[in-house]
Amino acid sequence: MSATTSRGCKRAAEDGEVPPAKRTRTRTHPQQDPHGDERVLAEAGETGRPAHGGRGPYGPTAPPPRAPSEDWSPIDPATVPRAIMRILSAANWRFVCDLALKHHPSGSDGTLTCTANLERVARGGFNMAIELSFSDGSFWVARISDGHELDHQTEMLSEIATMRLVATKTSIPVPQVYCYDHRQNNPFGFPYMLMSALPGRMLKGPLAFSVPKSFQPKIASQMADHIQQLSRITFSEIGQIWAGSELDEDPHIIPFPVCGEDIGPFNSSAAYFRGVQQKLDEALIEEYGDDPDWPQWLRLSKIQAEAIPLLVCPKLRRGPFPLWHRDFHFKNILVDDEYNITGVLDWTGARVAPWEDFAVYGDILTFAGNSDDENQPILNFRAALVAALRKVEGEQGCRLTPPLSDILASGHVDAVSAWAEVARTGEQASGHALHLLRLMYGAETTFDNYRGRQRKLSRRLVWH
Repeated sequence: MSATTSRGCKRAAEDGEVPPAKRTRTRTHPQQDPHGDERVLAEAGETGRPAHGGRGPYGPTAPPPRAPSEDWSPIDPATVPRAIMRILSAANWRFVCDLALKHHPSGSDGTLTCTANLERVARGGFNMAIELSFSDGSFWVARISDGHELDHQTEMLSEIATMRLVATKTSIPVPQVYCYDHRQNNPFGFPYMLMSALPGRMLKGPLAFSVPKSFQPKIASQMADHIQQLSRITFSEIGQIWAGSELDEDPHIIPFPVCGEDIGPFNSSAAYFRGVQQKLDEALIEEYGDDPDWPQWLRLSKIQAEAIPLLVCPKLRRGPFPLWHRDFHFKNILVDDEYNITGVLDWTGARVAPWEDFAVYGDILTFAGNSDDENQPILNFRAALVAALRKVEGEQGCRLTPPLSDILASGHVDAVSAWAEVARTGEQASGHALHLLRLMYGAETTFDNYRGRQRKLSRRLVWH
């Protein structure tokens, strides 16, 4: 959903076969010292607060009532990506279990054991998670980078700094990181973070379909509260958060990666969209410059460029700008049986962003290829979220003009999402570009007629 989805940034395929997954168990003793040069943020329990920042009933010695891996996918070598299978085969799981025991509040007595569950995995775009279970019934999560070619140090430290800032400034439940190592050549074998396992379960699909209708106003109200809290963490520039290589500096803004190259920081939303567009175009030329269909790709790029002035809200272009999760949707939300939000996960790539991007949430976006009836549940949930946000703005005060709730209710959310999705390759790119054109100029617009017709901007994209 983000504006930095890249056209030309490909991940290299991994070669080779690996043996099937298994469980690894280890027990450590006080005299053992098997640990490397990992960075330690906090001993579990030493601060006296729950593992996710003091925002709920479960701490490291009062574990969640269920294993987090109950919602994760079984590991099947036939379907799991090779990069993940390589980690499962090559990583030093004894090391990571010993490390967890070193930092666990009950690990020093020599009786506690730790097991890495290599039978189930949770995975995102560039990371995977493995459950660590302790013999006292508690759980942690090992979050592992899968070897993609990114700056692991900057990426990981920015994410940790962001989660710490969110835990300090809001009541949003985020994982607590106990220790980490961003190096590829560390004793574990891959960049990793060991962090708390939050209570709750994962949802199986978009909120409009996976949450019962009777609970949708409740979860919409909680989302609105979290959105409002994030909106109050603001900076004067657009970029990713940084607190220094030792995480001991005040949070400030640094450049962020697009297609493997850093851009920014930016002091206006217009500069941000143009900067992202430039990097996407460079990737486009590199990948498709010699393609016989180059005119088609060039046309898509021109449509994106034409849309930028329509996406930017004149009253909000100079900020200050809010902290944006980027993927605050059902895949990264944990809930309990009463649909209370118990965790917000995966802050990888979170950054300070324009308000126009901040208002884009996957669970309120309709699908261009669906019928009105198929999209109606999403529109209903969107209306519930807008209503909840307006209530929060009324109770807590609204600092924006236009209000964030008005941006969510407008066509700009759909246009910004479509603008970002044009960055995808193949048939999807053309489909999203056509959707963007129709949002801009009306349902009758086509690739063939939009250049030659007298165009009138859709009222949905007029800022008020």
